[in-house]
Amino acid sequence: MKIKDIITSLGNVKSKVHIAYRINKCSPQIKQAIAQLYKDRVLPKIEMGIQSPDGNGYFEVSLSDLVSLYGMDDLAALLFLDDLDKANAKSDKTDLWNLLGMLSIGKHQSRMVVTDELLEYVQKSAPDVWDSYQEIVEKENTVSQDLENDYEKVIESEL
Repeated sequence: MKIKDIITSLGNVKSKVHIAYRINKCSPQIKQAIAQLYKDRVLPKIEMGIQSPDGNGYFEVSLSDLVSLYGMDDLAALLFLDDLDKANAKSDKTDLWNLLGMLSIGKHQSRMVVTDELLEYVQKSAPDVWDSYQEIVEKENTVSQDLENDYEKVIESEL
């Protein structure tokens, strides 16, 4: 099974590129679980032991808990487990703290939407901020173009 077989149902190109790269960087165990999920249409049974970030304890995180208790979709939960595993292996536990914090927030994260009206207001009232925003947009476009250039190679990767 190839990555492109998994991402075909995703929305826009930007989402497909992002998820393709995420899958490509996953551990072999998670790649195998993703392939199994899409082949069998059954959620794999995966549990991962995590050392408490403060070093005082140990707990289990399961794929089924991420899906049923925290409302993640199957693929997001697998990618999250991969992130947890990598963060758990690092000596600096900042990433692990942040990931575990996301579980406490759940799906109820506030998201700011940048409207055309807001951009127009910023352009008129804060030219310095507008210039910085334009630089960020240009950098993001450059990064997106670089990703899209490598995208075809990534989606042809075998899991």
